[in-house]
Amino acid sequence: MVAGIKKEPPQTSPSPPNHHHNQKQLICDQLSAAGELILAGNRLHAQGILAWLNHQLVSALGPNNPFQRAAFCFKEAMQMQSQSQLDLNPIDGILKMGAYKMFFEVSPIIQFMNFTSNQTLLEALGDAKNIHIIDFDIAFGAQRASFIQELPAGNNTLFKITAFASSSTHRPFELRLVDENLSQLAQ
Repeated sequence: MVAGIKKEPPQTSPSPPNHHHNQKQLICDQLSAAGELILAGNRLHAQGILAWLNHQLVSALGPNNPFQRAAFCFKEAMQMQSQSQLDLNPIDGILKMGAYKMFFEVSPIIQFMNFTSNQTLLEALGDAKNIHIIDFDIAFGAQRASFIQELPAGNNTLFKITAFASSSTHRPFELRLVDENLSQLAQ
């Protein structure tokens, strides 16, 4: 302050009063457009809009406002819906499983990991008659299949696997095949 005159800090250019409203409206419009494209079966263009929205919306876990959290949740739901429509082709699932099987057969690392973890489990279980495995990433069930084969024959062990699988990472068709394969092995 000089001689009783109060000096104000320099003003930065304020954002237009409607800037935040316009941004919210644009996000709403894009969410709506993406939803319409998904319903119309135009997943490619919907994915483009959803990719743009990924850059506009920060993670719902961060310090966001309620509008951002809601918009983020809508975007995530539409991405899962769009992805699940892309994954309806069972041929892709069969090819993916075939590629995994070939990789499993030629990679000694995967086989070694399965062998050592299965041996550790069998040693820890001892002669248990009831075994319940909870699996948070069943993949194609290869490790569980080798574990079933390692169980001692004829000891009447009750064996149960509970697999938690997300629809964003596992196709229902693939999970049915894993279930059938493991059920046949268990019998």
